[in-house]
Amino acid sequence: MKANRFLRLGLGQGVMPPEEAASYPLTDRQREYIEGLSHRRIDGDPKTVRKGILQAAKDFGTTDIGVVTTCYRFEDRVRSYELVAQAFGIKP
Repeated sequence: MKANRFLRLGLGQGVMPPEEAASYPLTDRQREYIEGLSHRRIDGDPKTVRKGILQAAKDFGTTDIGVVTTCYRFEDRVRSYELVAQAFGIKP
């Protein structure tokens, strides 16, 4: 479950393997905490992420946006940044 990473990061515990996260039991309080963070994240395919980033920039009145991807595997994190760059037409 993607949301578990937010709980572990908030508790300073790092990112757990996806298999472990998928079966991790959450208390009602933990679930509420995670759901409270949902407005802060943008995920989806590159087109959806691009639209979300542009909307966030508009909402905050800025052109300066930072992107942070939280992935268990380094290769997945690199690929995530590649997809964001591609969505904005940025060449490697």
